[in-house]
Amino acid sequence: MVDDPYKVLGVSRDATKEEIKKAYRARAKEYHPDLHPDDPQAAEKMNEINEAYDMLNNPEKYKKRAWEEQTRGDAGGWQEYGDFRGFGSFDDFFGFGGAGREPERPQPRPGDSGDIRQAIDFINMRQYQYASNTLNSILSMYRDARWFYLSALANYGLNNQVLAVEQIQKAIEKDPSEPLYRRTLDIMRQSGTEYRQNSEEFQNYAESMGRFCQGMCLSWKMGSLSLFREPPAA
Repeated sequence: MVDDPYKVLGVSRDATKEEIKKAYRARAKEYHPDLHPDDPQAAEKMNEINEAYDMLNNPEKYKKRAWEEQTRGDAGGWQEYGDFRGFGSFDDFFGFGGAGREPERPQPRPGDSGDIRQAIDFINMRQYQYASNTLNSILSMYRDARWFYLSALANYGLNNQVLAVEQIQKAIEKDPSEPLYRRTLDIMRQSGTEYRQNSEEFQNYAESMGRFCQGMCLSWKMGSLSLFREPPAA
């Protein structure tokens, strides 16, 4: 976790939200991975900048994380082995994550605001939570069809599929002439169907394994009991 988010963004501790946002955008443009495709340090720096910005916008989340890290340290670090770090998410492990086609990558358009362009960058970098935070900072009166489209993509990336479908449908309602929105809805619905099918397959597999384990346990128990039976009288 970043030690000093103010230092990373180059702002004072009494900086306003607007000053923090302005500094963040300047730093993001300086270290954006698209401008340094072969520089891993730039990507690492960009992650730092994203985290620093998120820390200043969501301080309670990081206070909780700091407390949890302290608790893990006090417990001797045994949780380290329970994280399954490096193995991906549960869905990815069982083949649910990324099922089917993915929606098309959003592209900036003339007339997009700075926040909209920033959200597009985050989505294309797969930083979906940052994209969602950026979009949610936009006032309701400015949330047009394009806003709902991008918010749908961000929530889809966060596995909030129900909300993603609702938002892309809202985008279609606001601009029914945009074919991109309908293609995106079709892909999300297809992916949702595949997800449910995979979930059902896994559930069936888990149930069959449960029955198998119960049978094995019963066999073992019966075998153990037979060891304690008295031998038949000669």
